[in-house]
Amino acid sequence: MKKVYGVLCGVFLVLLPFSIRAKDPFLEVSCPVEIEEGKELSCDVIYRGDVEDVHQIQVDYQFPEGLSGIQFENVSEGTVQADDTGFEIVFQTAPVVDEKIGKITVSLPEKGNPSSFRLRFQNVKYSVTSDIDTLKSADDFVSNVVVVLNHNNDLESLEISSGTLSPAFQSDIIEYNASVAVDKIEITAIPMDENATLIDFQKEVALSYGQNDIKIVVESSLKDRKTYIIHVTRLSNKSSNNQLASMSITGVELGFQKNQYVYQIRVPYETTELAIKAVPEDSKATVEITGKQLQVGDNTVVVKVTAEDGSSLTYAIYVRREERVLSSVATLKELTAKEYNLNFNTHQYDYSLTVSNEVTHLDLTAVPTDSKAKVTITGNENFIVGQNVISILVVAEDNTEQRYTITVTKEAEKLSDDNSLAGLQIQGYSLPFQSDTLNYRLKIGAIDVLSITAIPSDEKATVEILGNKKLRDGSRIRIQVTSESGKVRTYQITIEKEEGKAVFFLIAVAIILVLAGVIIWLVIRKRKLEVKEVEDYYDEKNRKE
Repeated sequence: MKKVYGVLCGVFLVLLPFSIRAKDPFLEVSCPVEIEEGKELSCDVIYRGDVEDVHQIQVDYQFPEGLSGIQFENVSEGTVQADDTGFEIVFQTAPVVDEKIGKITVSLPEKGNPSSFRLRFQNVKYSVTSDIDTLKSADDFVSNVVVVLNHNNDLESLEISSGTLSPAFQSDIIEYNASVAVDKIEITAIPMDENATLIDFQKEVALSYGQNDIKIVVESSLKDRKTYIIHVTRLSNKSSNNQLASMSITGVELGFQKNQYVYQIRVPYETTELAIKAVPEDSKATVEITGKQLQVGDNTVVVKVTAEDGSSLTYAIYVRREERVLSSVATLKELTAKEYNLNFNTHQYDYSLTVSNEVTHLDLTAVPTDSKAKVTITGNENFIVGQNVISILVVAEDNTEQRYTITVTKEAEKLSDDNSLAGLQIQGYSLPFQSDTLNYRLKIGAIDVLSITAIPSDEKATVEILGNKKLRDGSRIRIQVTSESGKVRTYQITIEKEEGKAVFFLIAVAIILVLAGVIIWLVIRKRKLEVKEVEDYYDEKNRKE
């Protein structure tokens, strides 16, 4: 109602400006009906007088405390002198009725300003063109009512007609308890700000036995709402003892007193739930605890004690759970490579080892000191001959980093020296092959080439067969096996060919026969020569005779 009344008054004043005197200059200050706290207020100064030849006007300000930055801006034809105490206008052309001659701006504080106020002009003086040296006095005048809108939704006071509020009323405490022996009570609630309102407020409330929850909702002029609650317990012939005999929290020094209903504690981030033990004074009373699960920041734990008669009392524990402190530990507690000894130390960050040529990666295990840290391993694949760097990056919870490195030297590939045969087969023939036996003899028929299969013991070795063409008796077939490292081993097969021996025999017989013929011819010839010599001897003798 106060807010509505203030608004109506403001509108009324705007529509029906107050006149100083019929013939004196009259100024009207026209301000907004409402303004939000902390904003800048701008009001128009309008000339309303009947004097047609006004030459000069002087005005002093009177403003409520708390306003600041008062400025006057002239919009008429003339010169002005102004500061935060008042203004003086000397007109070049006298203003006419209803003409706007200036604008006043002031700044409202964020909090603490009045709920409504007026701007007052006092010590008003003026002169006319016909007598510019004579200043005449006019009456003071004020602006319309300005209602200041704010967020204040607190109560100034809260009272009940029977019983006592516990705890005692304070505007920032919103929950109270009271015990009464009457069937109804009257509530008196006054908002702290006159423009705030009570929503659905019941001044008189009927009570049932046990606990009655009465809500008082306060709405600020800017529509913010705040709810106060009174837990009123109507007593009966049953026990009404709803207090605690003791209350404790594991790991926390609470300092419990049964008549103290509000507590404030702080717990570390690791505490996610309060271990509360609450024992009522009356064994017939029951205890209900809500809000034990804690989130980071502010939490409210409510311990509600309900007496035998149904009346209840609540103990509130305001718990501040601390923010989580992020770990900065970015080290390893374990680093192992299967089949290798790293001699690991947490604070040693560089390691080296040598692996054989066939190794392509390490079987690594890296365990962070802090389980919340993350470990990333890179470079542990497809090792090349020479140096390979494995990086183990440990990132702590707060993003602190530490890097461990393992320099892996991969040896060059070792070439095999194996130049032996695992098998040697000749199609159509049986050869008593043994890997360590290098020389063999083989009787073959009338063929020129053998079908030979030579299998090296090492698949990386190479095999070359030489001399396996136009075979004859005594031919030598060589099987050369060259190992991966270049070493050579030669297997040899000496050929014995049957048809070769027959030809040799025929040739030998022919030679013998030829030799025999020559010998016979020589013998015959010799004999013929001897006979001739005898005959020649006797012929010569006969001639001599």
